[in-house]
Amino acid sequence: MAKERFQHDAENVDDASEQDLLSDDVEIVSKSEMKRHMHSLQTLGERLAGMPDIWPELDLPDRLLKALSDFNAIPSREAKRRHLQFIGKQMRTIDHDAVLAAIELRDSGSDYQKNLHHEAERWRERLLAAGHRSEEQQAMNDLITEFVSANPATEVQALRQTLRNAVKDLQLKRNRGNTRKLYQLIRDGLAREV
Repeated sequence: MAKERFQHDAENVDDASEQDLLSDDVEIVSKSEMKRHMHSLQTLGERLAGMPDIWPELDLPDRLLKALSDFNAIPSREAKRRHLQFIGKQMRTIDHDAVLAAIELRDSGSDYQKNLHHEAERWRERLLAAGHRSEEQQAMNDLITEFVSANPATEVQALRQTLRNAVKDLQLKRNRGNTRKLYQLIRDGLAREV
């Protein structure tokens, strides 16, 4: 019946109004393009559901906030798929660019954290290797000096003491948490400089 009504409406349109429609700046979107847009909104919604800590920053509508929090509680795969469609529908009403910018900012922050972690690990391994070879005390001191000159906020005495304790623990094959403390001191020193 809807098809007949559509055909009937199309027959009643005169040529002048057809020309008006074509001459206006009306953007015609294909069905495939609409589907791609909806899938992108669903994907964006799924990423947003995994980052509840940024929801308050975005000023999201209450209905979307509830849908996002409900998504994380749904155990069934099929129910999650259907719920993502609902989230995508709710996301039509918000500023997608702001959401995407907030997510990308958070992702770049996690890249920063990964890089910071890897750099701290490298420094810890270098310091432990230099400290483990006790005949090269000067090499260890030079390495500590290099680290402290690059990261002046680091407490030198705490770094030296923790390094000595970590090396001693490794030599005696015991775990007192000094290698972890050494990592934390290095990471804190690196983070303060950024």
